[in-house]
Amino acid sequence: MPVKLQTRFPMPIQVYVNGHKWLARKLKQHAIRYTKRENAFLWIEDLARAQKFSDRFCSLDWPSLLSRYAKKINPLTADLLKAMPYYWVTAQSEYSTDILFKKRGSL
Repeated sequence: MPVKLQTRFPMPIQVYVNGHKWLARKLKQHAIRYTKRENAFLWIEDLARAQKFSDRFCSLDWPSLLSRYAKKINPLTADLLKAMPYYWVTAQSEYSTDILFKKRGSL
């Protein structure tokens, strides 16, 4: 997850999250085999479980997760900026609907 810390005050942070990479890590953690090329899944051993993981992505507690990253990359959050927590917004978002074809002819 690339994170960009601006050097101007109040030191805004940009975070880039890729849902496909996140899902790939979840599948690997749960020993679910898959084939992925670039940012596309070509095959997933257990589609039902993969879908359950994907459904959870939107409901993660993003402000808490992102605030933990902010503390790691911006040392000023421990003292100078302690009373000024980050306010998180989505500047750009993309929603992906993946369709997996089982037969070449269907494609």
